[in-house]
Amino acid sequence: MVGVKQEFVTIASMKLDHVVILVDDLETSSAEYRQRGFNVILGGEHKAFGSQNALIPFADGSYLELVTFRQTFPYKPRPFEYARRLAAGESRLSARWLSMNGLPTGLIDFALISTNMESVRQRGIDIAELTMGRARPDGVELKWKMGHPPSLDLPFLIEDITPRDWRVPDETNHPNGETRISQLTIVVADLAQCTENYRQLLQRDGVQKSQTSHFMCGETEIILTPPNTPRLQQHLAERGASVYTLVL
Repeated sequence: MVGVKQEFVTIASMKLDHVVILVDDLETSSAEYRQRGFNVILGGEHKAFGSQNALIPFADGSYLELVTFRQTFPYKPRPFEYARRLAAGESRLSARWLSMNGLPTGLIDFALISTNMESVRQRGIDIAELTMGRARPDGVELKWKMGHPPSLDLPFLIEDITPRDWRVPDETNHPNGETRISQLTIVVADLAQCTENYRQLLQRDGVQKSQTSHFMCGETEIILTPPNTPRLQQHLAERGASVYTLVL
């Protein structure tokens, strides 16, 4: 990124935790991913939000999360619904999660691993912290902290309370040979501001290429792109600043 250099405090680098994919029917979608050569493990239910998930874990520790809602809301553009829920007094967690309910299926969000939410606040990122959990099919109760920034352009954060290997399955030897998520492209409304936001969050400079900004997060490349095509404009209007493409 072109700009004034800043000395960063040495903090452990963040890594990708997972990418959220909204699906219509969990059983059907899980079967489709298995046909593509992925191991798909039933995750359990987020009782607070009426959602359930299945996980596709990778060898680098990241995973894809397939999510569906037991009761689907009518369609509303996510930016509008997110703002409406915040204005109504809902937490950032509730607003962010439930604002995806009713959207067309596809890539919708992603999370990074955090080992200390307070250290993220010290970087200048306003993080609202809440405790979340789900029950696995075998009855094991999982708990973690979630950190939510004030807007959708930044990922949410996860800090495990129960051991992380309870939450993330170890069935990472996929028949199709896939081992990790190598690249995410994020559509953002304001490239300059979002580039600075990621610079603060990740504590590193990005690389500017033409009209995009590139950041390394562990072994995953995050590409920020403005809505400079009709399809990107539609994505931003419908889903807000969020994941547009994913490369394994």
